Amino acid sequence: MENNIISIYLKTRTINLLKKEIKIFHLETNLSSLIKKIITNHYPSYEKTNKYLKNQIKKSIEYSDNFNDKDLDNIVWSVQNFLSNVNEFSNQNDIEKNYRKKISLRINKNDFEFTSIIYNSSQYLSTFINAIILSYLNKPQQTREKILFKDINNKIETAINNSQVIEIMYKTTYQSKIKNRNVIPYKLSISREELYNYLLYQENKENKKYAKSIHLYNIVHIRILDQHEDVDKNVLKNFNKMELNGVQFSINEDVKYKILLSEEGKKIFNYCYLERPYKLSETDETNGIYYFNCSELQLFRYFAPFFKNAIILEPYEVNEKFKKYIQESLSNYN
Repeated sequence: MENNIISIYLKTRTINLLKKEIKIFHLETNLSSLIKKIITNHYPSYEKTNKYLKNQIKKSIEYSDNFNDKDLDNIVWSVQNFLSNVNEFSNQNDIEKNYRKKISLRINKNDFEFTSIIYNSSQYLSTFINAIILSYLNKPQQTREKILFKDINNKIETAINNSQVIEIMYKTTYQSKIKNRNVIPYKLSISREELYNYLLYQENKENKKYAKSIHLYNIVHIRILDQHEDVDKNVLKNFNKMELNGVQFSINEDVKYKILLSEEGKKIFNYCYLERPYKLSETDETNGIYYFNCSELQLFRYFAPFFKNAIILEPYEVNEKFKKYIQESLSNYN
């Protein structure tokens, strides 16, 4: 450590994956800050896994004077390091495997937890940090999101367990503006594609109660309020429909959509899984009649690329709205 800067060496692929994380989760941060956050937030889980592995090794061998705790720690370290590197090297050639790049981490006065973790390790600094980063990168995407937003995630769970109202500060999806509102949190739910986490919450507005959702990564700050309120039973029904169809789409109406799919449309429906609405039991696949109870937004976004292979039959007003949408799109070409 020199002038409050730590130098570590990471493999090129690791660096590229970390840069990708910044884009995937829309992080307003640099590589150094991301690494410190991963080490700080993921280390407790990483260490817990190591302790579990150590206990399993103890049970698997005849524990004698030939093995002490330090020996077992080294075995655990070697196993974890091997498993991480097996995954990382699966698609790399020999040159890429051995190439490392120097990364400088600036240590600030607020990085107490991070410094405490790295200076209590008996391993070589770069190797230690690499191992935790690779352990993190080997997790599913939705799990990595929870690790990065650990503080917000913990506050949400506390509020849910105590039925408390929270004030959320959040980024709007497209405008990148910061807004705030008071909401009743219900659940952190994973998208059907298992990519992102969404907070399902009830919003009370103009004497009405709405079921809403928001990306976990869009929440900037949470304040737990000294107010208690349970989620309305009708809002709960809408949450159930959202979890069936896709939690990223808010549902606040009870509309059944009837869609006619051509033979090609059926093939597209079976193939295109992303954001696909849940088909209801009365669906008649043989005749191409499909029923859905999703949001109108999801219906439009999913079926628009079907072009002539999907027709909205009911409700009539939605048929007219979709027809107008297609005509406006066509006029842009003309």
